[in-house]
Amino acid sequence: MIIYPESYQSIFSEKAPVKAAKMKWQISMAGFSNYALKLAVCLTLFIVLFSGFLLVRTEASVNHVAPASAGEQTVVVAQGDTLWELARKYSDSSDDIRWSVYQIRERNQLSSPDIWPGQKLVIPSP
Repeated sequence: MIIYPESYQSIFSEKAPVKAAKMKWQISMAGFSNYALKLAVCLTLFIVLFSGFLLVRTEASVNHVAPASAGEQTVVVAQGDTLWELARKYSDSSDDIRWSVYQIRERNQLSSPDIWPGQKLVIPSP
């Protein structure tokens, strides 16, 4: 008869498979909780960073034109108005109209010459 030490006997006992399965489940749950924790931290950081970018984008938006300063006029575009007509109306007669249109576009941060009724434009001083 061979006598095995206790560590060998536990391998051959009836309860060994149950203990092994229980340990595997505990290890997998520990891995899952680590994964869930990492995922929660990553999502939180992503939300914080993304919110910060949204706030920066909002403040740097091109839709925020500085209010009219001394010597400048604010006009509301009427139906049928064009930048060319507004430049001719509000600039000196000695100025080149193209230059006046360019100044109005730059002052109001317009990417195209398109304007629409009800839009407020700041006309720079001549």
